[in-house]
Amino acid sequence: MGFQLVLWVVCPVNHNNARKHFVQNLGPEVMFAPVGLVTMFNSGAAIMSLEYNVPDTSVVMVIRGEGWFGAFASQCPALCILDSVEITPIYEQTTGLLLLSLPVPQEAHFWTLKIQFMDNTGLI
Repeated sequence: MGFQLVLWVVCPVNHNNARKHFVQNLGPEVMFAPVGLVTMFNSGAAIMSLEYNVPDTSVVMVIRGEGWFGAFASQCPALCILDSVEITPIYEQTTGLLLLSLPVPQEAHFWTLKIQFMDNTGLI
């Protein structure tokens, strides 16, 4: 006999969080909050490092694992690069949910993910 469950993931969103998993303003119109691998129980643990580049309106993360990486963003990214390969994001305009598919690596691997947004001038 099977069962169903609903799992709620709580992510800190304050600016004093030491792990830097919070909402970050990347510009006047760009906000970003990473969640991690959304199919994991401890989704945020997949994010090994996180660097915000405010002047460049980009985020660079090192992520371990495979599956669906999720984040919330105030706009759809202009460019997503996974280990120097451009990937296509899934972006839900009404909720701001951003999903990126991370493939199964051939061996133990850490992904480098860069997410680039347009700045307020419309340039990447």
